[in-house]
Amino acid sequence: EGPAALAKASEKTGVPIHGVSNGSGPDLVAAIDDAAIYGATTVLHVVPTDPNSSYMENYKKTQDLIRSAIPHAEKKRVKILVENVWATFLIEPLTMARYIDELASPWVQSYFDIGNVMRWGWPQHWIEVLGKRISKIHIKEYSLKTGMKEGMAKGFDFPIGEGDIDWK
Repeated sequence: EGPAALAKASEKTGVPIHGVSNGSGPDLVAAIDDAAIYGATTVLHVVPTDPNSSYMENYKKTQDLIRSAIPHAEKKRVKILVENVWATFLIEPLTMARYIDELASPWVQSYFDIGNVMRWGWPQHWIEVLGKRISKIHIKEYSLKTGMKEGMAKGFDFPIGEGDIDWK
């Protein structure tokens, strides 16, 4: 079992493993190593918030973690993609763009989640700002109206085109 077995299964079935989800795990280097074993090109990394520290302390600490993994990412040819999940941090596009730009590496970009940003704004605004920083996209629907009435997680319970996202 483990990464080597999954890589072998991927090869045997012909189904590629395009990326690894690291969540907000602190061992970004290990996630990069796993991605390289799988033949994946990216690691999805959620930048968490820490309610017990200041915003700027968390901002710098999380950037330091990513910054320390950049040389390994470059060596392994695996990009670190910051995703805009509901971690209550980096919740608007200009801040996300600044966060990525300050890392000053082509090995750090965005994994843009269309449905997730509906809680904080409109996908087209995020896309306008993040632009070339977006490397991969999670495509899913979201109904803000339903989320506000029935609970935020309920907003995802819609097929593409039946929620509030302006797909045009």
